[in-house]
Amino acid sequence: EFQFYTTQIQQLKEEVKRMLIVSTKDVAKNIGFIDLLCRLGVTYHFETEIEIQLKNISCALPRQSDNDDLYTASTLFRVLRQHGHQVPRFFGMLSLCSNSSMPFHKGLPRIEARQYISFYEEEESVNGTLLEFAKLDFNRVKLLHKQELSILSRWWRDTNFMEQLPYVRDRIVEAYFWANAFLSEPQYEFSRIMLAKYIAMISVVDDTYDAYAKFEELIHFTQAMESSHKYFQRNNLRDDWKRKTLSADFVKEEFKILVRSYHTEAEWSNSRHVPPFEEYMRNRKSSNGTTLILALAFTGMEEVAGIKEYEWPRSNPRIIEAANLVICVMNDISGHQDEQKRGDCASSVECYMKEHQVSKEQAVEVIKKMGANAAKDINN
Repeated sequence: EFQFYTTQIQQLKEEVKRMLIVSTKDVAKNIGFIDLLCRLGVTYHFETEIEIQLKNISCALPRQSDNDDLYTASTLFRVLRQHGHQVPRFFGMLSLCSNSSMPFHKGLPRIEARQYISFYEEEESVNGTLLEFAKLDFNRVKLLHKQELSILSRWWRDTNFMEQLPYVRDRIVEAYFWANAFLSEPQYEFSRIMLAKYIAMISVVDDTYDAYAKFEELIHFTQAMESSHKYFQRNNLRDDWKRKTLSADFVKEEFKILVRSYHTEAEWSNSRHVPPFEEYMRNRKSSNGTTLILALAFTGMEEVAGIKEYEWPRSNPRIIEAANLVICVMNDISGHQDEQKRGDCASSVECYMKEHQVSKEQAVEVIKKMGANAAKDINN
């Protein structure tokens, strides 16, 4: 079935590529067609062509902008920004008019593609060749993802965690869903599998700190994690990337940082200490594991990243800082009540309430605003 889809896609791919090239005769049609490919989830087939075309559009933008209608201008703004091109500030105002209620870039890629295929199918101006190409491609990629999940499920069963550690949540499907949301294109199979494995392992450690071990036991556990390499050699995690020594070493160090932050939270919980808001946020950003996840994602790129690339997330650039804050806000607002019931340390909500003597509703409102501002930083 997979081979059937592959053959059919190859037959249609050249025709779609020809359509993409023909669209360059008119900027509005060109940006509209690129946007259509994005929404149908098939841009990974034409990355080189799209990048060249967007660069040409970006260079011609000052001359082009005066002739554009609102829809074209806003689409130009979003698609160019989405692919990392700088756009004049006034385009931002135009984009708010038509795109603010449709945050495509916040959606999960495969779900967005599946939904848009259904919408596009009902349009009067539907391109039959492109629609067939998108459907075949979606089904082919879905088969690949199902195969990966099967591999991961078998790996998870082989770890025997569910029997040895009955307090651990069975989250391998959820872990793969996260990994797929992060990198869904077929060529990143290695990254998806590694991400899902480590997210599952992070969950094991998180549950050990939050829901099972006594604090005295956690002291020894943290020390063991700091000094031992065995954890990372277990269950073929390290075997998956023997040729990627730099990646493995970096990830190992980031995992230790994650464990230290878990231990700090366990200390607060054990002593019923509610830390100052800023202190909590500093530690919480480490316990999110964002830098660790990025390092794992790098391992699956076509060319293995070097020291410079791995040092970049450690420098805490603005986008990493913002991503950490967004994740913290989302987790704490949605889950802080359940976490309090099971005895976790105070969340950002409780820390803010105590420090500023405000109600829960007021604290949540302030923290939500922080998250919204961080999301703007990510967009920028």
